[in-house]
Amino acid sequence: MLPLRELQARFLRSIATTPERSDGHGFDPALLELVEGRGRLGSTDRLGVYTEMYWARLLDVLRDDFPRVAAVLGGDRFTALAGAYLERHPSTDPSVRWVGAYFAAFLAERGRVDEQPFLTDLARLEWRGERLAPFFINLRRISTAQSQGRDLARRTVHSRGNANVMASTAAIDNIFK
Repeated sequence: MLPLRELQARFLRSIATTPERSDGHGFDPALLELVEGRGRLGSTDRLGVYTEMYWARLLDVLRDDFPRVAAVLGGDRFTALAGAYLERHPSTDPSVRWVGAYFAAFLAERGRVDEQPFLTDLARLEWRGERLAPFFINLRRISTAQSQGRDLARRTVHSRGNANVMASTAAIDNIFK
């Protein structure tokens, strides 16, 4: 029998995959041997239930951590994007708290998502807002001449009680009103 810590690690690695890939090929063979099939559900099907439940939970966590990104994109588009993120960055920590740690970087890698240039900055802001003390937004307008003819607003976000600052070239302040 596997030590508990090893069993838990194998279980997490096995279920932290997309439900479409949980047809038994993504499950740890040693784990499949330990899971007893009962009734109509074999060991693969029983682990598949956990995979689907965990996947749904991770999508809920991302939606909770990035509610404004989800609102801008809409439910179906956010779910598809969050699913692509989870395929690229599967959960590796037993706590779901950190599942969104690379979401903003994932959005940045994809470039403009649905012609929304501010989504990366918005995701960075929401992630910081979830993890840091409440913040306030200090707005400073950049003149059209200073922004090379583009109508941009410079946003600087300060976290209370520490020196974290985030600058954005997109007008994300209206989303927080």
